[in-house]
Amino acid sequence: MPKHSVPAPAAGGAMPAAAQTEYRALTIYSAPPTGCIVFPVTRNGFEPHLRLGEIAIVDSGDRELQNGELYVIRWNHPLEPDGIKALVQIWPRTHRGTDGNSFAAWWVGSLNRPREAGEVEQWLKERRPLSCSERPFRADHLREKLVGRVIGIYQATDPAIAALNGRAQS
Repeated sequence: MPKHSVPAPAAGGAMPAAAQTEYRALTIYSAPPTGCIVFPVTRNGFEPHLRLGEIAIVDSGDRELQNGELYVIRWNHPLEPDGIKALVQIWPRTHRGTDGNSFAAWWVGSLNRPREAGEVEQWLKERRPLSCSERPFRADHLREKLVGRVIGIYQATDPAIAALNGRAQS
């Protein structure tokens, strides 16, 4: 069950922004709730939920795997001791192992991606950018890589802080 499914004052006093002028799947907050971190959206591929230059609010205490949800993941990198963080959407698929038994595994990739072969062909014809999905992960391995689930968008009301949108550091 998502921890932040209903916009309400968080324990730390964070409130959803008063006026949400357009429909968004994520709650817009004027301050991050307690226990959450902020993460800059530095690439396309997550519209309409998150747009380039926005700041995602990530619940670092929520790493439960939920089909279709957005997360921040930490990729291992030999030159970055803390790894490289990125936004991903996760989804499960059933696979057959080398022993012939079926098992559930999780994939990660962009929200905006072709879902089947016909869509891939159409995207190629339209010269739309394609990105790869990372291999299937077993649930416990993926949970270890996740930083947290995206629960909202940070939209500061203080003009000085609002000017930082798109340039924030996590």
